[in-house]
Amino acid sequence: MDSSATSTDSLLKFLAWLDKNKKRVSLITGATLVAVAVIAGIIYYQSQKESRASEALSNVRQPYNPSLPPPPDLANAYLKVAHDFEGTKAAGRALLEAASVLYTQSNYANAETEFKRFLNEYPDSPFVPQGMLGLGSTLDAEGKAAEAIDQYEKVRKRYPTDSVVDEAKLALARLYEKQNLGEAYKLYTELASAGQQSGIGSEAGIRLADLMEKYPELAKTNAPPAPVTPTTTIPPQTTITKISPTNPVVMTVTNPNVTATGAPPNKTATGSPLLIKPTIPPATTVPPATTVPPSTTVPPSTTVPPPKPQ
Repeated sequence: MDSSATSTDSLLKFLAWLDKNKKRVSLITGATLVAVAVIAGIIYYQSQKESRASEALSNVRQPYNPSLPPPPDLANAYLKVAHDFEGTKAAGRALLEAASVLYTQSNYANAETEFKRFLNEYPDSPFVPQGMLGLGSTLDAEGKAAEAIDQYEKVRKRYPTDSVVDEAKLALARLYEKQNLGEAYKLYTELASAGQQSGIGSEAGIRLADLMEKYPELAKTNAPPAPVTPTTTIPPQTTITKISPTNPVVMTVTNPNVTATGAPPNKTATGSPLLIKPTIPPATTVPPATTVPPSTTVPPSTTVPPPKPQ
């Protein structure tokens, strides 16, 4: 019962406070609703802006035949989309397209400006590798070899699996022909061996052949080290031949690992016999059945005497 009375008393106090501060509560509630509405409106506007930007970008028409020069006002049309819908993904793509058109028109100074603007304003765009490659190509066309190499190397190291990396390597190798022949040789070899069927692989193979014709020593200085083959020691082979029960045993030791220098006594490097005078007990006497026939018996004149005792 006390609990019910406490709850009723708390409710009455809250109602009294709400009645007393209803103006303040109304202001807070209204402000909250306005803030929510503004946030929702911004989100909706941004989504609509993205849609409108994509539509505006798709309305910019390029010539269907890539061999034809682009219209003179094409770059300006892309720049207008980038300006009107700044901050959207479509605006970043429009800026990149404008820079590419300027490069095609040999307007390298403005192309460099727009490529750098794209890379600075849209660093999270999925087209950053294309932008870096375009900037490198523009710098190369302007004769800024060191800056172009820096851009190509960034593409090569940061985006090793991107579709534009082979183009960057080919352009990089061409620049290295003037200052780093070894690196140019490695890049051409890598591209030619990885994709002979592609246009880039074929061009790399042609340039590699030309490079080798001018500098044949590159094949030697850049050849991989020969594999080390472990040496195998062949154990000595021993053959024992019993000439006759009455003759000494001839033991031939052939050791292919012994050289002529420093050969031990009674054995030469060419594998000459080592003569040993054994003491053969009666039990080991070869029976007559195993006696070498007279035709194979070594005559006394050819018997090699046993070595003299040391």
